[in-house]
Amino acid sequence: MVEIIGPHSFKTSTKRSWTGVLWFRIDSTPFPYEHWDDFVIPIFAALCAAAHRIANFGSGSERVYFMDGPYELHLRSANNAQVHVTGIGRGDVSGILSIESLLAQLLAASEPVLSACGSVTVGDCNYSDAQRLIQAVEGLRAAEARRRKLGC
Repeated sequence: MVEIIGPHSFKTSTKRSWTGVLWFRIDSTPFPYEHWDDFVIPIFAALCAAAHRIANFGSGSERVYFMDGPYELHLRSANNAQVHVTGIGRGDVSGILSIESLLAQLLAASEPVLSACGSVTVGDCNYSDAQRLIQAVEGLRAAEARRRKLGC
């Protein structure tokens, strides 16, 4: 079982990158740690893009790196129906979830981040990360619709 917690509790600033709470519960273990605070937009954008590539059958394995600490998530497709998620850097912890569950959790979790991204303007240092996140979430929506249409 894998559960995405956050992103929430943003600390926003146009002069530096936004931080916020983003962590995972993998097989009942918090990863990297409970209430982990990190650079939310680039990590979440990378996670959404990785999930999009896996859901569209374009990649069998992806890595998403946290900005603080030596932590990373390794996502590996299993039979185009499930994703093995391994948290690396704090003793490995692994769990499995369906691709549909991963997409649904990411899309639900993306709403507060996308809402916050609405205040980002071209001159902000967060602008390019916000644009990558918006594109990644659009890709997730398309992947979810495509998988539903294919009956996956």
